[in-house]
Amino acid sequence: MKAKMYIAKNGFAYRASEDGQSVQFLDTTMHAGWKRSDYMTGKVFKTGRPAQEVMDEEASRNGWQPWEEPEESAAPQSNAVQLAAILADRYKRSGGEMTAEGFKKAMGTGGHADSQGFIDFGCKGVSIRPLGEPETKYTWAKFIKFCKENGLIENPTAAAGTAPQNAPIASDAQSSPCLSSGADVPTEEKTPLNSHCKTGKSPTGHCGAAAYCNEPYECCAPCPNDCNSRCGWISAKEESTPCKPEPAPKPAAAATMAAPAVTPAAETSTTLESAADAAASTPKPSSPDVRTPLSAPASPAEAGAVTHSLSAAAPVSSEVQPLVSSAFDYTGLDRPTVDTLHWAEREICDARRDYVARLAQAVYIAHDALLPVANCDGQRLNNNQHSEKTFIQWCASVGLGKDTAYRLLQVAALLNGSTPEEQAVLEAASPSLLYAAAKPSAPAQLVQAVKEGDITTHKQYQDLLARLRDKEQELASVQQEAALDRKEQEDANAAALRYKAEADRRAQDQQRLEGRIKSLEAQAREAERNLAGAREALTAAKARGDRWKEKAEALEAQAAAPAIEAKVIDPEEVE
Repeated sequence: MKAKMYIAKNGFAYRASEDGQSVQFLDTTMHAGWKRSDYMTGKVFKTGRPAQEVMDEEASRNGWQPWEEPEESAAPQSNAVQLAAILADRYKRSGGEMTAEGFKKAMGTGGHADSQGFIDFGCKGVSIRPLGEPETKYTWAKFIKFCKENGLIENPTAAAGTAPQNAPIASDAQSSPCLSSGADVPTEEKTPLNSHCKTGKSPTGHCGAAAYCNEPYECCAPCPNDCNSRCGWISAKEESTPCKPEPAPKPAAAATMAAPAVTPAAETSTTLESAADAAASTPKPSSPDVRTPLSAPASPAEAGAVTHSLSAAAPVSSEVQPLVSSAFDYTGLDRPTVDTLHWAEREICDARRDYVARLAQAVYIAHDALLPVANCDGQRLNNNQHSEKTFIQWCASVGLGKDTAYRLLQVAALLNGSTPEEQAVLEAASPSLLYAAAKPSAPAQLVQAVKEGDITTHKQYQDLLARLRDKEQELASVQQEAALDRKEQEDANAAALRYKAEADRRAQDQQRLEGRIKSLEAQAREAERNLAGAREALTAAKARGDRWKEKAEALEAQAAAPAIEAKVIDPEEVE
């Protein structure tokens, strides 16, 4: 039976892996291939249930729709192509020229790692190392050719739908798809079941942001009643609420929207990290010209206008409390007034969220303008020689403290390092959640969950962070115990080796002594044999001496006897 797949409102499709142990997601707008969803897979591990069952429950809870992968994209891409697609898509969003020099200048030096493998890129080109496959190195020109051959780059001059680097940022009337004359009205199969559209205006003026929002986010005003697929849908339980235009803001509410709430700098400083830690760990985007969906100035003149408008504001608070508070008593107010006040509360909340994103982008642009930036050849891309001290002094001049400025740089880095869909989710997040996710110490899996919209509140983030830290402490404790056990085992093995070495040494000594003893015994036996032979020789010599002595004595005795006269006897006389 074919596994069931779902698609969320943000365009991400989900499916269970073939082994049923993890959940994978696919960005249907980028076609970068299926990737492991760490957040969803974490739920599978925590609950111990099959991945398909966990995904079915998540789809039912979030209103995901059943989905089937199109035939043309069903063929899986290789890990190398998927890794190349990540880098190609990142460059498309920068709006640079699709040339080797354009890649070299815009991408700078960096890397990427995920379940498919690793990417390292620098001045000379790209190195792609898919898991389980050999490393391949490309020059930027060959990498562009590789992307074209695999359909990752369609337009040879610029990424489709990306404005040139020097083009001015379009106004809401130009950039919002809802304001175009041919709004895409979804077909019946695209329309969520038992849902209807809510009209109004999203906080950023872009319909894309409404795809991820809950109350009070709504789709753009010019959208038709049934909306297009990028506008916000509301659940079936609200179907009884008729679609009607939002009430016009009262003067007090309009005044509240004009200027976000101001928080004293002393209040902010108690909740921010030290500037030294923030400055050392704040990642800098690879190119100052990277455009994001934020309302960033398109030129230094516009940047000056933005910073001038922000100069009167004190540092933004790192924590925005819910505006709907029981401290205000609505008793005695008629229904239209209550509705208007609730609308004003939502507008203030939206303005605060938008204010943090815009402020972070403005601080990032100022930081980038004051500090020198070097390209791959070591040449400066601007002529400024200012230091961090100059930047801090400028921040103080516009009412921003040192800690707040670096926290905002972290938020800008988080936004600039995200995809457009993720940026829309982050823009809809509360300031406290943005600050928490932007911290350098934030766990990568929680940051990704925030980007994907799985974590929507700061309290939820803190709860998950606490659970994650408990798991990490538990893991650290287990690892420490395992390390102690391993140390004891290593000590025991080392002692055994020492005992064995001592035994071998003693055995060698014993063998040497035994050999010496055998040698001495052989020498003793040889000495005994030599002694016996000497004794025999001595006895023989003594016998010979005795014989010679006897002969000598006999000769001496004979010499001492009287002389015998010898006469010649005549034989005849004898007769």
